[in-house]
Amino acid sequence: MTPQTVFDYLARELLAGRQLAKGQPWQIELSDDQIRQLRNRVRRTKRSKKEAS
Repeated sequence: MTPQTVFDYLARELLAGRQLAKGQPWQIELSDDQIRQLRNRVRRTKRSKKEAS
């Protein structure tokens, strides 16, 4: 999972997280069930077919 995907999930409230201050790392706590759900979601997500240039 890319950092951009994590930020997208935070914005869409698929993940809950917080920062102590702007620019600081995010703190995200997940239960085992949430981890399983996210892994399943990522597996079902279509990946971009773009090639790196």
